[in-house]
Amino acid sequence: MAIIKFEPFFKEISKFLDEEFVPMIPSVKFSEPAIDIYEEGNNIIVEAEVPGIDPKDVDIEIEDKTLRISGKIEKKEEVKEKNYYRKEIKSGSFERTVSLPSEVKEEAIEATMKDGILRIVLPKQKTSSPKKIEIKKK
Repeated sequence: MAIIKFEPFFKEISKFLDEEFVPMIPSVKFSEPAIDIYEEGNNIIVEAEVPGIDPKDVDIEIEDKTLRISGKIEKKEEVKEKNYYRKEIKSGSFERTVSLPSEVKEEAIEATMKDGILRIVLPKQKTSSPKKIEIKKK
């Protein structure tokens, strides 16, 4: 089953403004990082683009089949002697929340980061098979 994220119209406007007017705004909040969610064996894999962010500045939380990835990148000191033509390197915070397709074993979740990609391995929780309940006559 594919997961499709609902994004209201105002989020689309916000994305447009972030992309078009970033150079004009001195400190810009990160947009949501792009993610991939897929199955690999008995695991759900979530990969998120978080380039330039230190792993210690990223938080991962899970609650009721909902995964929340948040973090921040500190603004580097702007050098006053430079005459900028464009200033697009973002600083600030980001947050991404997604619903997972099944229950996971929270105690066995692992996360790694390599080349700006955060990879979260979420082992799927075994679910019980549907049980048919017979109705008894009184």
